Amino acid sequence: MNKLSNCQMAKKRVAPSPSEGWVLYDGCCGFCSRWVPFLKDTLERRGFAIAPLQSEWVGEKLRLPPGELAADVRLLLVNGRQLRGPEVYRYVMRRIWWAMPLYFLSVLPVLRGLFDAGYRAFAERRYCVSKYCGLPGMDKAISIGTDQRNPRNREQSRH
Repeated sequence: MNKLSNCQMAKKRVAPSPSEGWVLYDGCCGFCSRWVPFLKDTLERRGFAIAPLQSEWVGEKLRLPPGELAADVRLLLVNGRQLRGPEVYRYVMRRIWWAMPLYFLSVLPVLRGLFDAGYRAFAERRYCVSKYCGLPGMDKAISIGTDQRNPRNREQSRH
């Protein structure tokens, strides 16, 4: 079983219509569930709506296996283009004046690799961080191992 199948699917079927796109976050992750909605007003001013990856319409729209769907934060642009992981942060930071310095650092050749590795390390441990920090959202899901949560780890372990 994976984290997505253990988390309740959101009942909301109609997605708001933003001008830029939707920031899609893991609703089972306490950290994600706390911070993405905290930034909702900032994101909305830049034309982004937010929605948990567990929303029924998200699964229907992205048509990804549950384990892959919940592996990363995602950005679904209104033109249908999809971004995931650190690229979502770069895309959004470029549109927020106070986050622009972080964007510039994240695209420098040497720091780009560090930014991506930092994102990946956090993403793979976000449930542990949420649990350790006592952030809500963990009561909806059971704790599982990192290898089950991240499809990349499963693929690497097979080789």
